[in-house]
Amino acid sequence: MSPKFRITLALMSLFSGVLPVFGQTEKAVWEAVNSGKNLSFRGVCAISAQCSWVSGTKGTVLRTTDAGKTWESVGPANCESLDFRDIEAWDELTAVIMSSGEEDRIYRTEDGGRTWSLVFEHPNRSAFFDGFAFADTNTGWLMGDPIDGQLLILKTIDGGRTWTELPRDRLPAIEAGEAGFAASGTNIVAISPTSFAIALGGAKPGDEFERSRIVSTKDDGVSWTVQTVPMRRSEAGGIFSICRSGSDNWTAVGGNYKQADETNQTAALTLGGGTSWKSVSGSPPSGYRSCVAEGLDSSGNAILITVGPNGTDTSSDQGETWQRAADEGFHALDFSPDRKAGWAAGSDGRISRWRGH
Repeated sequence: MSPKFRITLALMSLFSGVLPVFGQTEKAVWEAVNSGKNLSFRGVCAISAQCSWVSGTKGTVLRTTDAGKTWESVGPANCESLDFRDIEAWDELTAVIMSSGEEDRIYRTEDGGRTWSLVFEHPNRSAFFDGFAFADTNTGWLMGDPIDGQLLILKTIDGGRTWTELPRDRLPAIEAGEAGFAASGTNIVAISPTSFAIALGGAKPGDEFERSRIVSTKDDGVSWTVQTVPMRRSEAGGIFSICRSGSDNWTAVGGNYKQADETNQTAALTLGGGTSWKSVSGSPPSGYRSCVAEGLDSSGNAILITVGPNGTDTSSDQGETWQRAADEGFHALDFSPDRKAGWAAGSDGRISRWRGH
């Protein structure tokens, strides 16, 4: 492709609002929409092709109901100091959000963000919320970094109106420096009203280990299963996101966020509900990845999409191999329940809509 032709394509995309993709494909997989904000977004919840919620820094929550043509700022009042790292919504009106940092809070709205209720605030300033996941409209869990050597796990059974902490003596043992990464809210996955899985990473400064871990429970945290995953764990590295797809296949993505272009040990998978994970080495994602999700391509076939700061990769074989699909970087993405509508968000106020592949 000549430089002149590349410039022409870029100019065409500027007027059409569609991001160009170079390299292996010239078909755009993302359509940029203007958030109107110069912020960092890490929370995304896709409702449909028309509706999506996004959350991020400076207490910001945005909502669109017209396919991204306009975004309404609907965050709670007087929260400019908060960083809303994750959001879960069920429709255009009902959502819960969580903040991470010195003030770890959960808010809930039932009127599209016109009013919010503060439903939980952790009293310990050393707490740090990483993400939450819901099995249905009532049951969900929130996980946070360890406090006094134990993971922090909260549970709701009323759609996020109230939260209770799981007893610490029921939780799995945590290794030194191990924690979650609040990068996209997808290091925790709900499987059923009594089962969920949590992906971990992190280490003490200077330490490095060849494998990371996933801890899961099938009985609401009474007992736990621990799986080791061939993805290097360090202070800035490990598993950042996990996704369940197909009948019972699992994919994990991550890497080291300080080495965004490093492709080694950025993904792993296990098929058929197996407990043995294998690293994706032949054709891995093209760098550190903070989020992975399952959607549908333009032909209606299931496809995995993973994003990070240096671009987007896709897999049509349950994560066995990955192909670079776009250069645009995002922190998080999510697909609607029917997997047809996808939304992604990242730094500098970037929000885009999935166009297929």
